[in-house]
Amino acid sequence: TWSVVNPNSLPPGLVLSPTGQLQGTPNAAGLYTFTIQAFDQGLPSVPPQQDSTNISIVIRDTTPPVLTGALTVGGQPYLPGAWTNQNVTATFTCTDLGSPNPIPVSPITVSTEGGNQSAATSCSDGVNSTSLSLGPINIDKTAPLITITSPTSNAIYVQGAAVNAAYTCDYGLSGPGTCTGTVPSGSPIDTAT
Repeated sequence: TWSVVNPNSLPPGLVLSPTGQLQGTPNAAGLYTFTIQAFDQGLPSVPPQQDSTNISIVIRDTTPPVLTGALTVGGQPYLPGAWTNQNVTATFTCTDLGSPNPIPVSPITVSTEGGNQSAATSCSDGVNSTSLSLGPINIDKTAPLITITSPTSNAIYVQGAAVNAAYTCDYGLSGPGTCTGTVPSGSPIDTAT
């Protein structure tokens, strides 16, 4: 019969069977040293015997770390693809099979105006690496431009005159939007009073 003197010294995820076989899947990289004992029940003419030996094995990390991320605007979640007029911050968490502590990854702040931007980073456990890109990130910090063509500035109209409102809005990077006034563009303005 086979046994391990201190079962906690085996790589996590492995066990030693009574027949002396290591079984399971290791789930933590590192160097592990443990002592195995073997007991022979003996035969009627041979007394029981035992022996032990120290064994060292190295479990190599072949799994890349897991990298996750989130986007926020002013501390609130940012929906990728939505337009905002504020900086977008990407924060990342990198975890590794062989380490109980996260691998530090610096946050990224996207502050440049533009569409379809991204925040990309990578992390490594020293053996394997992984990358992540978050986005699209759309930032338009320029206020909309409203152009009023009618009535013209400082114009004087006769009471009851037919004057239509005419204006347009330019939303720049964020594209078309609604332009709303007290009178819809193209509609008559009340000049009765």
